Amino acid sequence: MLKGGRKITAKKQIGRFIVTVWPSIYISRLGKVDIRICEPNTWGGREEDGKLYTTSMLLAAEDHTVLRSYKQVPDNIISSAVEFARTFDSQALVSS
Repeated sequence: MLKGGRKITAKKQIGRFIVTVWPSIYISRLGKVDIRICEPNTWGGREEDGKLYTTSMLLAAEDHTVLRSYKQVPDNIISSAVEFARTFDSQALVSS
């Protein structure tokens, strides 16, 4: 999960949302990859654009099962996020 001492992730802006594909944060999903969809908010983690973002939805990359849903996400954003996750070798994210 770490390469050169840091977690490997893939990130993309889709509309006002930021999609991050990275190793799962759940202990029950070791070796698997999650798709995190975040949107701007008045609190949360600060991204490179200087805005604060909170997680709206978390999906399992392998079968797109919703792991957590905190807020409604438009279908076109979910589809774009899943397509983005398919564009690279997700095994590179979880190999040691």
